[in-house]
Amino acid sequence: MQMKKELIVVIAFVSIINSYGQTHENYNKNGLVKYNQKDYAGAILYYTKAIKENPNDTAAYTDRGDVKFDLQDYNGAVTDYTKVIEIDPNYAKSYFSRGFAKNYLNDFSSAIKDFTKAIEINPNYSEAYVNRGIAKDNLEDYKGALDDYSKFIELKPKQAIGYYLKGLVKSNLQDFKGAILDFSKAIEINPKDASFYSNRGVAKRKLKDYNGAIIDYDISIKLNPDISGTYYYRGLSKNYLKDKKGAITDYNKAIHIDPKHEEYYYNRGTTKAMLKDYNGAIADYTKAIEINPNYAEAYYERGRVKAKSKKFKDGFEDYKKAKELNRNLKFK
Repeated sequence: MQMKKELIVVIAFVSIINSYGQTHENYNKNGLVKYNQKDYAGAILYYTKAIKENPNDTAAYTDRGDVKFDLQDYNGAVTDYTKVIEIDPNYAKSYFSRGFAKNYLNDFSSAIKDFTKAIEINPNYSEAYVNRGIAKDNLEDYKGALDDYSKFIELKPKQAIGYYLKGLVKSNLQDFKGAILDFSKAIEINPKDASFYSNRGVAKRKLKDYNGAIIDYDISIKLNPDISGTYYYRGLSKNYLKDKKGAITDYNKAIHIDPKHEEYYYNRGTTKAMLKDYNGAIADYTKAIEINPNYAEAYYERGRVKAKSKKFKDGFEDYKKAKELNRNLKFK
């Protein structure tokens, strides 16, 4: 009789354990289903239930952190990834994920520490190198960023992004020839990315290769006709080549795509002033000032055009405002 009672207790215990395992596993599975359905609130609910059943479930914390990241709850994601690290301090991906979320929080110094820890655990963690490079780039540690991008290229030589990011850093360092080489390598690997061409075009324009820049902008626009900056920069290059009407056409397109960018109006105004369309120029400078009331150069240029239009009093007021906003502004 005693043996039968003990057997019943054991069977009941095993049944409870199996029930727990199935329930816990179902919570995680249902969380994944909800995530794939883009029901992020539902996914978080199931992962939270899984964590309640097993407070050491690193997978549930990780997955919940990933959902929070997708919801742009970066602080919440950091909290979940931190919990994973507390449970398993040797899991490189958790340091990487936490660093990735910190980059989005502009906490670049702390992100670098996390990426560095991920690399200590896994020295071949290519994504950690490239994202640590991005964090260093944001902190203007350009040499450190270049070193990390170079390491990423060493590990992933067939991925264009490493060369592209190196090209951006070199552009920031005014090494435009070096930037062009890197952008060209990125294009060689992936000739379908519009941003590679547009940024190579910017580097060429800085070297006064305006025709070469326009060729790159043309290709970029064919690949992606919806980026306002590409039209704007092509307009700048056309302006340098004295194609004023072509420049205005490009500025018009840039403004159509992004009507809230003061530089587009400012440069269109400057080109109109060169064509002696003073009323059009004044209207553009005025729009630039509406968008950015502290735009000293726009006040100054509007004042110049007003003076050319014999509106001397109004022009003087603009000069005065420009000087008030920027005491270092030099009058031409």
